[in-house]
Amino acid sequence: METPQPRQPEELRRKISTSSLLRIPTTDEEAPISVHFTSDDSSKPCITTPPPRGREGSHSPTPSNAPPSPRDELPKDFVALDGLLNYHLSQLDRIKNEIKEHNTTLDQLSYTLANMSTRPEVQCAAMYMNWRLQGVRNARNLLAKFVAFHLQEIDRISALKLEMGGNDVLEM
Repeated sequence: METPQPRQPEELRRKISTSSLLRIPTTDEEAPISVHFTSDDSSKPCITTPPPRGREGSHSPTPSNAPPSPRDELPKDFVALDGLLNYHLSQLDRIKNEIKEHNTTLDQLSYTLANMSTRPEVQCAAMYMNWRLQGVRNARNLLAKFVAFHLQEIDRISALKLEMGGNDVLEM
């Protein structure tokens, strides 16, 4: 049996920006990275399968059959609209920082996993590292729904401001 070449950290990472988050499905679109080892002794290799999933909806933060999200009624004055607009913009900025942190963690864990891939004595630890990587990816990808929500609210506010005779230019 031939051992596959260890993956380089560049192959393991996938950077996500807030603009590309809208195109990411929040289901299991990525299989965990498999780590294969050859063993010189007769020990059994660890099975690299994902951990068992909980029941859908029991503790899941985003059930697959979630109802459409309700929308707050927008205020009818420009000052309140600007305040609400600033809120949504600040939330997008916070999510952007959170995504950067997830990407940094993914880079570090991917590098560690690539290093572990060359060491057969830590194959079970590599399996758990693999699961951890998938968990961080899933946490990052779940942010796509929140980015989409805040962008939709910004669009609604801008449309209402135009309808009321104002402008939708964001003043910086």
